[in-house]
Amino acid sequence: MKDTRIEQTSDPFKYWRENAAVHPDIYAIAKECMSCPSGSVESERLFSVAGDIFNVKRTMLAGINFEDIVFLSKNLPFLSFDY
Repeated sequence: MKDTRIEQTSDPFKYWRENAAVHPDIYAIAKECMSCPSGSVESERLFSVAGDIFNVKRTMLAGINFEDIVFLSKNLPFLSFDY
């Protein structure tokens, strides 16, 4: 990519509006990454799931195992995995 660099003071939204046709695949990723969620509902749901997993009876659960369980509990339904 021999494009000019985006300066820190420039507007990345303006850059991508002007260069969306030049880099359509990267534009799609940039649009997704630069978008802001409209609310905090999903993060609240994630905290609720984490609270259900890490409770008084499971205080010795290792951090990596905890992360894996939370990840799987939120993503397995997308794979139509019946558990």
